[in-house]
Amino acid sequence: MFINNISKILEGLIYILLGVVVSTIIILLFSPLLSNDFAEGLEDFTEVSIFAIFLLQPIPSLLKKYVNSLNYSDLRQFLYKSLCVLKNIHIALGILFIGLRILHVEINLLFDSIEWDMETITSILLSIILIPTIIYGILRIKDSEKYRKPHRLFLVLTYLIFIFHLFD
Repeated sequence: MFINNISKILEGLIYILLGVVVSTIIILLFSPLLSNDFAEGLEDFTEVSIFAIFLLQPIPSLLKKYVNSLNYSDLRQFLYKSLCVLKNIHIALGILFIGLRILHVEINLLFDSIEWDMETITSILLSIILIPTIIYGILRIKDSEKYRKPHRLFLVLTYLIFIFHLFD
């Protein structure tokens, strides 16, 4: 019961943060150009947030794989509780990742000149690959077994492109 309450609180906070991201997207679209310092700060915030979500998303599947093999009961219980919390907020984190990705692309389009280099190409590929990842993620809510493999395939592609984009 306690874990479910923590999960609901964290999920609510993530959705509040998503609301802030969406309102920032709208404000940036319809307001006069902001200062470059503010845009750079906002871009840095979105990059750090996207990277943090990028690291948090695979933790439930990694923990699930290794929690049962541990011999220490206290550590296993802690990791199992962490697994439950992260699994419950998985969808909310995915939605926040998409919102931050849109904000990141919008900031880059509004405040930076477009240069056709590998960073831009991987950014476009990442946006294209996110679409089927989202679709199969939504379909997994109804039928998890049927859509697990395509969703994981597109997740792996998303992660590979994202890593390539980061270190490009």
